[in-house]
Amino acid sequence: MDINDYLKSLGAENFDATFDNSYMSPEDHYEAVEIENYLQATKRYPGNTARQTAARIVKSPAARAEMKNEMKRAGIASAFVNPAMPGSITSNLSAQVNFQIVRNTATIAQDLPVPLFGAFDSANNYANVLQLPTGVSISNIDFGGALKPNTVTITYTSGANSDTVDVTCQEYAYTSFLRALATARFTISNARYTISDTGALGVQQLSKKLQAQTRSMFGKVVTDNIPLGASKSPFQQQNGIVDILGSFTVTPEVTWALDFQALANQQVTVSAFITQTDKGILG
Repeated sequence: MDINDYLKSLGAENFDATFDNSYMSPEDHYEAVEIENYLQATKRYPGNTARQTAARIVKSPAARAEMKNEMKRAGIASAFVNPAMPGSITSNLSAQVNFQIVRNTATIAQDLPVPLFGAFDSANNYANVLQLPTGVSISNIDFGGALKPNTVTITYTSGANSDTVDVTCQEYAYTSFLRALATARFTISNARYTISDTGALGVQQLSKKLQAQTRSMFGKVVTDNIPLGASKSPFQQQNGIVDILGSFTVTPEVTWALDFQALANQQVTVSAFITQTDKGILG
């Protein structure tokens, strides 16, 4: 079924494809983003095609209602189903997880690289995957201390200054999550990157580098950039949210590294749908 046939089946064939978001309310913008993500993730529409199609659908009340039903049946849109909960909707979603990274202090006036995942690389404190700024070192990584048993706390040092960053998981103790990841793999789809401080300085976090690095035990390294800036849809009005389209496989050999700006108490939340999980599989 081509795009015109698909729009006709939804009842949106009489609406033009001109991209114009000036007519949209905040609710329209939100639903357009959900539809755009859905079309890219499930129907594999190119980005521009998905965006133009979403613009046509939200103009038509009938098409919009039908699209909501389709997304609900597919179990893709978080607005209609929580994939972590049991239900009657048939879905390929296994879970939903939320990781929080908080920079507690900012006495070091530099961006700090913070690791996420990396079950194997955590064994040597991520020494081979983090590109630290000149003069900055990691003096300690506390994998679940007495004060924060569910949290990984990283201490960065530069001269007499030191800062700490906490990494937690909302659904499961993050220290236990890393241990479980050593014998598992999963696939992330439609991750959402959210920042807590959306002031003039805080929003600069959305321009910071985010990379996925895969290091095999035999030395091969593959690095993929995860483009936050390019993922921002013109439909989005929220300053502190970016939906990262695409799928990413996380194995024990994969570490995500994000550069964290020098802003105390800034929190970055990475929320993601887990569309596939395997236990005991590395490759």
